[in-house]
Amino acid sequence: MPSHSFYAHAICFVVLAVLFGFCLQYCPLKAGSDVQDCVSSIKSRKSIRKFDEAKSISEEDMKTIIECGMSAPSAMNERSSHFVVVRDQAIRDKLADFYPYAQFIRDPTAVAVLVCSETSKLIIPEYWQQDCGAATENMLVAAASMGIGSTWSGVFPMQESKENEVRAILGIPDGIKVFNIIGFGYPDGTSLTPRESRFDAARFHNDKW
Repeated sequence: MPSHSFYAHAICFVVLAVLFGFCLQYCPLKAGSDVQDCVSSIKSRKSIRKFDEAKSISEEDMKTIIECGMSAPSAMNERSSHFVVVRDQAIRDKLADFYPYAQFIRDPTAVAVLVCSETSKLIIPEYWQQDCGAATENMLVAAASMGIGSTWSGVFPMQESKENEVRAILGIPDGIKVFNIIGFGYPDGTSLTPRESRFDAARFHNDKW
């Protein structure tokens, strides 16, 4: 029959295992880990329009980026944003055909994401652009922290006919507004030059202008 010491050690082992699992799931990543810290990612990020054709974004990493977008704040916490992820080359080409500022989504390994809002169900629809903007920034920073490049191209406020073309290509229903197209991909070798700090003391105001 096991001794009291055996049971004590077994209980301690279980408690430690539970605590370890909790820390892995809920404790934030520390600076110096494989993922850059948030501030560094924000300050170093820049728009990338040329992607590495030999390296594709995994489904898991793309899901993480979208989850970060869904984690953004929204007016009254309505969380109306939707995300259309486009990997299909033919569909990306169709989107680029009518939108000259998103030619980078034609790259073979690019992933296009359209950030949309279900404005028809919003209590305060006037703030949908801010909600989508917050979601977009979360995704751009998350991607940068993972070594993935991105560029944001606005769809709203374009002519309604242009937005309707996007709807037709992707089967987006009525009541959904298209905010932007984001291209994601690993930067090619020419895109990795560091970006200078954008801090400008002349734009920093304390207490009043």
